[in-house]
Amino acid sequence: MGHRRFSIGRLGFRRRATVAGCLAVLAATAIGSLGGVGAVGAAVDDAPARAGAAWLAAELQAGGNRLDHLGQTDWGLTADAILAITAAEGRGNPVAAAAAQALWEGRDAFSTWDEIEGDFAGVRLAGPTAKLLLVAAGTDRPVAERAAVESQIRGLVVSSGPDAGRVADLNPHDVDTSSTFTQSLAVAALSRTEGGVPAQVANFLLAQQCPSGGFRLTSAAGSCVEDSKIDTDATSMAIQSLLVVERTTAVTDALSRAIGWLVGAQAADGSFKGTGPTATPNSNSTGLAAQALRAAGRLTAADSAAGWIAALQRPSGGSDPGAIAYDPFAAQGAADGIGNLSRDQWRRATSQAMLAFGAPVMGQIGAAESSSATTSSTSTTSSTTSTSTTSSTTSTSTTSAPSTTSTTTPALSTTTVTSPTPVEVASSTASHTVAASESALARTGAGVDQPVGLALMALGFGGLLVLYGPRRR
Repeated sequence: MGHRRFSIGRLGFRRRATVAGCLAVLAATAIGSLGGVGAVGAAVDDAPARAGAAWLAAELQAGGNRLDHLGQTDWGLTADAILAITAAEGRGNPVAAAAAQALWEGRDAFSTWDEIEGDFAGVRLAGPTAKLLLVAAGTDRPVAERAAVESQIRGLVVSSGPDAGRVADLNPHDVDTSSTFTQSLAVAALSRTEGGVPAQVANFLLAQQCPSGGFRLTSAAGSCVEDSKIDTDATSMAIQSLLVVERTTAVTDALSRAIGWLVGAQAADGSFKGTGPTATPNSNSTGLAAQALRAAGRLTAADSAAGWIAALQRPSGGSDPGAIAYDPFAAQGAADGIGNLSRDQWRRATSQAMLAFGAPVMGQIGAAESSSATTSSTSTTSSTTSTSTTSSTTSTSTTSAPSTTSTTTPALSTTTVTSPTPVEVASSTASHTVAASESALARTGAGVDQPVGLALMALGFGGLLVLYGPRRR
């Protein structure tokens, strides 16, 4: 098969009735927008990604082209699995296509409250809507479908006031669950459209960066002034999204500081941890961080993270080959097989962790064949990058209802580039110049995803906190 890049993001959805990286400093060249991830020369073993994809595909097929949670269809998790498979297999995967069709048919249950009894018509959730567009773009859904969802996302952009540029829930019945993870998903999704990313939307995301470089999860009007608010997953997603917008001075500086912070947050064993219920080393946070770091050219850190995740993947020859555990404890607990009660956690963990194995940024999942790296790197070392997307459980409460009108600010250029230019990375100890370019992976397997025991009310997009599992975006 041809070489393709892959990336994915997580997004849970909150509904009523749901619990719910020193390199020598190189001279930086002119920086344009970049849409790829991975770096030329990065030796990535794609076998783990293919195995994970295959496992996820089998789970989707067993569930009738969808995944469930506690007996009910979980469209957020289904979308994550579709993105993971597409990331590993590229466009046209029949399992991903079938699941994308099912997701489209169930879009109202995922992104609105239309199916809830009572007068809840008109409600639209920002995170799920952004994820719908990412899936539609990645799986090449009809233009009309993509245009409809794009319009819905633009309609959720707050047009004025302190929250101008925020992609917020339209929901007068409950708190606004949108967050920095939501904002990043929206930026990634809009980068796939001809209209591009409105300047206001990108600027609101930039405002979520805290003094030391990381990004807060609970987004708010005004700049972040407290480093205690920093979240690993939000930072990883913000980096990925900023890599696909116009590289202005502000964006370049933000990327430099964010990458520096993320590298500093990595443990000696390669793992990353989130915050709150995910404040221990886990494959979701580690996968998402690895995906961002590889995209930024931090190959050593990305490979280390991927290696940590690879140790959590079930081997071939046994039951559920390719599935990835949330953490070592979960892996040990399933030594004799994945039980039905923990399968949900493995699905959630796998769909995000497998992104560490060479995935491009989320905004490039399922990009056209021409966007694949021109230099293919065959797997020589077991560098398995994981992209953990732990679902954020915090939901941002705002008192002002989001504007339903689309922002009129100028759109940023989002031209896809296959050879990202260097990004100078500032860290607390030194500055690093990161050569960011793509490294394609051969994709021939089917997608897989691990269940996450914890169902979190994810990140402003929603999601629930399931027992002992990763957070989903």
